[in-house]
Amino acid sequence: MTKHQLRHAAALAKISVLTGVVAACNGGFHESTGKASSALITSQQIAVPAYFSDWSGLLPNVPPANVIVMNPNNGPASGYATQLAAAHAKGARVLGYVYTKWANTKPNPLHGGAFDRTVAAVDADIDQYYSLYPTLDGIFEDESTGGSDCAHASSYYQPIYDHIKGAHPSATVIINPGTSVDPCYLSATTIAVTFESTFSAYQNNWSGTGRAWETPDNAARIWHIVHTADSSQLSQALDLSRQRNAGHVYVTSLTESENTFGSLPSYFGSEAANVNAFNAASGGGGAGPTALSRWRGSNDGANDYYSFHFSQPFSWYRVYIDSDHSAATGFATAGIGADYLIENGSLYAHGAAGWNWSLLGSSGQTTTASSTAWTISRATIGQTAFPNTDSLVFEAETSGNPIQTTASYEHIYSDSSGSISGYFAENDAANVYYQANFAAAHTFKHVFIDTDMNAATGYAFGGIGADYMIENDQLYQHAGGAWNWTLIASTPATGGSTGTKSWTVPRATIGETGSGQLANVVFHGSGGPASYTAPIYRHVYTP
Repeated sequence: MTKHQLRHAAALAKISVLTGVVAACNGGFHESTGKASSALITSQQIAVPAYFSDWSGLLPNVPPANVIVMNPNNGPASGYATQLAAAHAKGARVLGYVYTKWANTKPNPLHGGAFDRTVAAVDADIDQYYSLYPTLDGIFEDESTGGSDCAHASSYYQPIYDHIKGAHPSATVIINPGTSVDPCYLSATTIAVTFESTFSAYQNNWSGTGRAWETPDNAARIWHIVHTADSSQLSQALDLSRQRNAGHVYVTSLTESENTFGSLPSYFGSEAANVNAFNAASGGGGAGPTALSRWRGSNDGANDYYSFHFSQPFSWYRVYIDSDHSAATGFATAGIGADYLIENGSLYAHGAAGWNWSLLGSSGQTTTASSTAWTISRATIGQTAFPNTDSLVFEAETSGNPIQTTASYEHIYSDSSGSISGYFAENDAANVYYQANFAAAHTFKHVFIDTDMNAATGYAFGGIGADYMIENDQLYQHAGGAWNWTLIASTPATGGSTGTKSWTVPRATIGETGSGQLANVVFHGSGGPASYTAPIYRHVYTP
C-alpha cells in the first residue's frame, strides 16, 4: 500500500471500529449528558431561524447557536443593526432571509400572485441587505427547489450564489428546500436544509433516498429543522439529527399553525445545553479537534502559505484545498470538495472519484516540534486572482489513532497590489497574532481591530469601526469620538522598518476569548512614504 492507501484504509477502519464499539456498548443517547452514541459526527451547531427582533433569549446560548437567520420583513429592512452587532460580539454568524418561491415557479401571494421572484429580484434583495448591513455574514434562501431538480440548481440558484460570492467571498449561503437535494445543488450553496417538518415525520417517515452525500464528512453542510416537538421529544430529535449527520440543527415546539419561527421554544436553553454537552463528550467542541490549533491559510503575490500547530506529533500532516468551492467535485471531506491535497512534503491534484491523487511536486514543508507549514505557488493551484477565496481543511494522523480533522476554514486572499501585502490574523487559545509585509518604511504601522463587527461604533477607518488599534509597539482602545485612544498594553513588534512585521496580543485584552468569534482587521501604514490602507481582512477565530 502507498501512504495514501494506508490513510484511506485507516479512515475506513476508524469508522468500522467506532461503529462496532458503539453498537456493542451503548444502545442510545444519554439524555442527561448529551453523550454521543451511534453518531459519527463529532460536533454540532444550532442554526436558528430567528424571525423575531428580541434576541435576548438567543444570544446567551451562543455557542452552540452559532448561526442565526434574521428576517426583518420577509426580506431586507432596517432595524437590526443592534442585534447584528450583539451577535457578532458573541461569535455568531448572521444571515439575511430572502425567499425564492421555488425558483419563481409559484405565485407570490405577497404581491398579488405575481411571478416576481426572478434571479434579478432576489439579487436586488441581497444587495439591499448588504447596503443596510455591510458586516452581514451571508444569505438564507427560503422556499428553494430540491430533490433531483438540477435544472433550477444551475439556472436559478447557481447565479444567485455566484452573485453573492462575487461581491462577498466569505459569505455563507444556505438554501432551504426542506428535503433531500441532489449533489448538483452543492456548488450553489454552503449549507442545505435537507429536512424541515414535524417530529412525527422525522421519527416515522424518514427516507434515505437522495441522501448518499449526507455523510459525516459533509455534516457541516447539512441542517435539519424539526418542529412540533414537545419537551419530552427534544433529546430524541437531537439524537436522530446526529445519527443522520446533521452538523446544524434546530428543534422547536412551535407548530405550523403557530408562527413556527416567531419565537424560541420554551426549552431552548435545554436544547443548547444538550448540544454543548454532546460537543464536549465527543471532543468536537463545535469547532474542531483539540490536538490541532492556530490553523491558517495566507498569501502574498506569488505563494500560498498554510500552517497549523499541534499538541502532539503525528505521522501525516495534510491540507485539503477546495479551489472551486464545489463539494460536488474533488475529494469530499468536512463539507468541502478538495481539488488539491498537501500531505507532508508533497502536493497532489485530485483525479477520479474517491481517494485518487496525482503528484504535482513538492509542498515546501517545514516542521517544528509544535507546528508545520507549507509554501505553494499560487499558479500551481490556479489561485492567482484577487479577490479570491478557497476552502481549507487541516488534518493530522498517526496510524491506529483517531484522525484529527478541523472544520472548514475560509482562506480569503489578501491583496498584493499595494505596499502592504501578505497580511493576516490568526490565533490560538491564548493569543491573537497579526502579521503583514510592509514594502515601504512607514513611520507608523497600524492594525485597526473591529471586535464587535459594527462599523457604527469605534473609530471609523477603512470601512470598519475600530475598537482597538496597534500603533507600532503599543495597543490602544478607542475612547469615543474621533482620534481618541487610551493606551492599554505594550505589543512589541518583530521585524525592521520594512519587511514582515508581527504582533502578539492576548485575546483577553481585547475581549475575544470565544471560539468562532469574528473580527474585521485593517492594516495601515502612514508617515514618510505615501500612506496605504489594505482592504478589510476578516478574522474567524479558531479554537
